Amino acid sequence: MTVRLAAPATAPGMERGAVARERTQQWLAIGIAAVLVVVLIVLPLVMLVYGSLRDAPPGLPGVFTAKNYEILREPDFLSLVKNSLIVTCGSTILAMVVGGGLAFVLVRLRMPMPRLLDMLVTVPAYVTPFIGAIGWSLLLSPRVGYLNHFFELVGLPTIDIYSLGGMVWVMGIYEAPIVYLYLRPALSRIDRSLEEVGRVMGASPTRTARSIIVPLLMPASLSALLLCFVNLLGQFGVPGVLGGPEGINVIPTYLVTLVQQYPVNPNAASVLGVALTVTTMVLLWVSNRVLGKRDYTTVVGKGRYEPGPTSRRMRWIGVTICLVYVFLTEVLPMGMMFFASFQKVFTPDFGRSGFTLANYKYVLSYPSLVTSISNTLLLALATAVIGSVLALLLGFIVVRTRLPGRHVVEQIAIAPLAIPPSVFGLALLWTWITVPVGVYGTLLVLLLAYLALFLPYTTRAAIGAFRQVSVDLEDASRVLGGSWLLTLRRIVAPLVGPAILGGAIIVLYHSVRELAASLLLYAVGTQVISVAIWEMFNEGQYLELFAMSTVQVLIVLVLVLVVRLLGRRFVGVDATDGRATPA
Repeated sequence: MTVRLAAPATAPGMERGAVARERTQQWLAIGIAAVLVVVLIVLPLVMLVYGSLRDAPPGLPGVFTAKNYEILREPDFLSLVKNSLIVTCGSTILAMVVGGGLAFVLVRLRMPMPRLLDMLVTVPAYVTPFIGAIGWSLLLSPRVGYLNHFFELVGLPTIDIYSLGGMVWVMGIYEAPIVYLYLRPALSRIDRSLEEVGRVMGASPTRTARSIIVPLLMPASLSALLLCFVNLLGQFGVPGVLGGPEGINVIPTYLVTLVQQYPVNPNAASVLGVALTVTTMVLLWVSNRVLGKRDYTTVVGKGRYEPGPTSRRMRWIGVTICLVYVFLTEVLPMGMMFFASFQKVFTPDFGRSGFTLANYKYVLSYPSLVTSISNTLLLALATAVIGSVLALLLGFIVVRTRLPGRHVVEQIAIAPLAIPPSVFGLALLWTWITVPVGVYGTLLVLLLAYLALFLPYTTRAAIGAFRQVSVDLEDASRVLGGSWLLTLRRIVAPLVGPAILGGAIIVLYHSVRELAASLLLYAVGTQVISVAIWEMFNEGQYLELFAMSTVQVLIVLVLVLVVRLLGRRFVGVDATDGRATPA
């Protein structure tokens, strides 16, 4: 089988030695990218399976055994599966209903201030659900919840947020923007003339929706459904906050408990990790098979939906739906958390507590907390930069070569989309304790985790961009005497750079939000903001926790604003919503 590299054209008079050197450079780049993918993703997954078959913790001598898998037959595991399915299915349905409703309102109706409403309903996608859960626990805690205190005053029954229903509520409403971002472009691409033809032929609005709109939305709907289910099945932060006080566990929270709380059992945790990973990957495979058997292509003119005349009543109903969602996900929980961060005493009675800046002074002066902020920003920037360079090499391998197995490399690079962060953190723990190279306990192990978890965003962007750029441009540069590296730097990088930038700036705020993997891998001096907030929650430092959470939210929102400006200037679209990253 032949291998086609990026430079089939040769400059006139180019010596064979120069050609050989360039081929060597290209193979070296390919080798480096392949090794990094194996080290970042394949090796940890292999070590996770290895840990599930050992009878000793990582780093200690032991023997191989299959007894660890007996946990899958225990009643406690069946209870975990039941809780996980209830929470995941319930929150997925809620996210689909809310996200689908928002997409319908903002795309199908002629709304006032559509850009502002679009920005507001997508903000929860950038705020970690873990912080949302803290905000709602502040509102609906049975004893000190501000909203429950109000319910008592007016004679209404109180609500216990520390329950399976509370998890479904918080996870569902904070996952809804993901559904919205998937369905919005799909709805926008449906030409209104298709519906008009159906109406001319005598079909009712219901029949038109069932026969035309629903089938055309099927790919985006199934993709959103699957992505939500996989994300929520591996969710750790919300169940950890809302299930911990009542001892309600799902698979990810129990996995972390087995690693962090005495008596530790990382081997049984590895079994849970293997089971969770296999489940999510099977779901992805089934989805691809289902979508691959049907044709969803339409031949239309404009290819973009333009809302028709909308009554004033429908417009204000649509605005109300959007504002209620914004109120429930942003204004109410985040506003109350911001207010509580200035209290001297944590109490639902506003009149009894004075206001102070001491909580913020503590956050911004306590050494370990200041270190967690700097660690978070350093890791986010390093992950975005290194991930972009690696994605550039991977895009070159997949699109510009004919290497056997290049599509396998592509699938491996995007595989972390199906791996819960808690599972991948455990896999890295097994890897870098077992392999004695001094990585575990440093910021480097967190960087490796972030690179692997968020590599799919930049890789998908790079591959999509390479496929849009004709190889003739590179050939022309070579004919004119440009070397391979010069062509890559002066021709390829500027053309694919904007798309990779779109993926990289998404990685920035995902890195700031990450909790589960960081919680399993951090050591003294390497904690990040999310871990610091988690520790405050467990230690009951609620006022300082609210201040630290506010700082994290502000950092994420600043990143989002910067991302929007960079996306519009260099990418040409809003890079915060995934449209800059080809699917």
